[in-house]
Amino acid sequence: MQRLLQKETVPPDGFRSLQPETRVWIRGGDYWTWLENDKAHRVANAIPITPFWADEVEDQLCRSLPPGHCKEKEPGVKPVNVPTRLSLDDVTRGSTAFGEWIVAGRPMVAQAEAERRAGICASCFYNIDIPGCKPCNGALNVIKRIVGIRKTTSDPWMKSCAVCRCFNAVQIWFPAERLIQGTTDKMMSEFPEFCWKAKAIEEFKHVGDIPVST
Repeated sequence: MQRLLQKETVPPDGFRSLQPETRVWIRGGDYWTWLENDKAHRVANAIPITPFWADEVEDQLCRSLPPGHCKEKEPGVKPVNVPTRLSLDDVTRGSTAFGEWIVAGRPMVAQAEAERRAGICASCFYNIDIPGCKPCNGALNVIKRIVGIRKTTSDPWMKSCAVCRCFNAVQIWFPAERLIQGTTDKMMSEFPEFCWKAKAIEEFKHVGDIPVST
């Protein structure tokens, strides 16, 4: 479920939500007026107001907004415990996966798939800045040059994944057969349920990879 990063800032096309039962769009000049209007519409039409109705309409709005306006709400069942720096194991694992990707011919998924993945990463609460060593930053620059001019509209919001420690702007281009390299069972259990990477790896285990673009 997504939440707005700044409730005081009016999003593109304003604060709005569609009430499914009446097919009416509810709007408001600001965040709080919008919620008041939504609640009043529900009362007037005998629509139940659940304990989480405000979260639900906010999530609906966020799903229609471009990256950078919202972020996935942190899960209540488990705290987000994020290390602040890359470890030697992280660097070794990433270098190994990168080398195998080069040997495999540098396969990349299609633009549309990378865009879909990037949009998910951009709003994920695990998309964070992870300070790293100079060699790590140098490796990232090399990888970006190899990926070339391929970019997504979510690139300005791409950081690193707190679970797998990978550079999101890079890994969104990797096919599942490359993503599975170095991804441990522990990581798979920690990825949020909406994570594209976890789903891609699980699907690969069952049906194989999606088509790639060379």
